Amino acid sequence: MREWAIAGEQIAGDPGVVMVIGAADSGKTTLTTFLANVCHSRGVGTAIVDADVGQSDIGPPGTIGLGLVEAPIERMNDTVFAGAYFVGSTTPGSHFHYMVAGTAKMVDKARRIGARAIFVDTTGLVQGGFGRHLKQSKFDALRPAYVVGIQRGDEIEHILGPFERCGASKIVRVPSSPRARPRSRDERRLFRERAFQRHLSPVTLAEIAFGRVALLRTLLGSGRALDPRGIAEVAALLGAEVSHAELLPRALYVVGKWEEAPGARRLAEALGREEIHLVSENAFQNLLVGLLDTAGEFVAEGVIAGIDFQARRMTIASSLAQAEMEAIRAVVFGAMKVATDGREMGRISPGDI
Repeated sequence: MREWAIAGEQIAGDPGVVMVIGAADSGKTTLTTFLANVCHSRGVGTAIVDADVGQSDIGPPGTIGLGLVEAPIERMNDTVFAGAYFVGSTTPGSHFHYMVAGTAKMVDKARRIGARAIFVDTTGLVQGGFGRHLKQSKFDALRPAYVVGIQRGDEIEHILGPFERCGASKIVRVPSSPRARPRSRDERRLFRERAFQRHLSPVTLAEIAFGRVALLRTLLGSGRALDPRGIAEVAALLGAEVSHAELLPRALYVVGKWEEAPGARRLAEALGREEIHLVSENAFQNLLVGLLDTAGEFVAEGVIAGIDFQARRMTIASSLAQAEMEAIRAVVFGAMKVATDGREMGRISPGDI
């Protein structure tokens, strides 16, 4: 379309960071691909940051991926994969800070690699307070040279208008592609599940010891583990079978075999702890995790296949063999469960583990 071509030439002539904003099924990915091709064809170093965690084209679902445009592309996943940031969920809700931090980190990495035109394909969440604040926070973190908005009527004017009035970025409004079509919830879920399956394959089971890696976004491993006698005391006070317990400043973290968490009042009073965190062993099963190397860079996604709390090790199903798992130095806990065949199995709230 003429408006798209004009936008592409404008950006190629004075490249920078470009936020692409539009509602779901408005054609953001198609537009991003088009604009990136224009910049690449003009000899501009070009990268795409795929910040749509639910319908990821670059990297696995639940991540913010970075791809380099080194040849003309038909789809965003034709880019050369250059990194990802693990968010741990395919929905932005309750992951606001990770969405913003991950997008900024991938844009910064694209700059360091040498990209001059960096396109950020955002989620289709543009309505309501959360969608507006998420876009505003990304705008504040990135201070993009351009904001390209796909307009169908005035559905995103409440976002574009304030950006335009602050004068920090060039605002470019373009129409939606006539080829854009709505996708049903089932189509979106199937897309994610196929992507999970692809990124987890070939599925290999590998063990990783607690003491050798950092466990992030969880209290597990952050305190002083109780010995068998201490665990027995906690179990007696709870009246439930306890697998693992740790003392933290002002808090006690307990993992046990229960479907519904038992009452913790007696436990809190007996041990003098202000906070009692009770976690079922089932919460860890099939939990999505991100695997990071010594530099803190994303390597792969996996799912927890089991935890041996006495031996202090976990088994992770991923595409990494045991030898490759030895290079992993951090396991980042996500907030959703995924089977090794890609099926989504539910979500947990951040902080539940």
